[in-house]
Amino acid sequence: PEAYNYASGSLGYPVLLNGVGIEVLQAGLLSEEDPSNPNYVHIVLTLTVTNESSDVVVPPGMTLVDNHNNIYVSWQEPLPYEAQLSMMPLSVNTGEGVTGNLVYIVPNSAAQDNLRLRWESDTHQSRIDVFLGPLGQRATP
Repeated sequence: PEAYNYASGSLGYPVLLNGVGIEVLQAGLLSEEDPSNPNYVHIVLTLTVTNESSDVVVPPGMTLVDNHNNIYVSWQEPLPYEAQLSMMPLSVNTGEGVTGNLVYIVPNSAAQDNLRLRWESDTHQSRIDVFLGPLGQRATP
């Protein structure tokens, strides 16, 4: 949206906009394949979200976007390896900072398509894109 403030960055560098900070610390493909769906990969992000704005930030609303503007939502259903992760909470309140994981299940072809994590908020009138770069294998959780 044109009236939004915009900021972008890359893996390992914090991006701050209108009191909201996002830093993607790690992004990788899960080393385990999903036998029920071999054409898709699980992407696990470790990120820190800080909120110094007056409004709540909702990390599970963050999406992955590829070069073709396909949008992938974070996975909210139970996962077999979820116990080894520290899932992001549903919200980050004013004055809080939280580090945790988000999981995305995307087609194999999208995994190498210049994916970026996008946070977009009407309330904050803001959009942040964090470019993930090439995704390598992540250790089994």
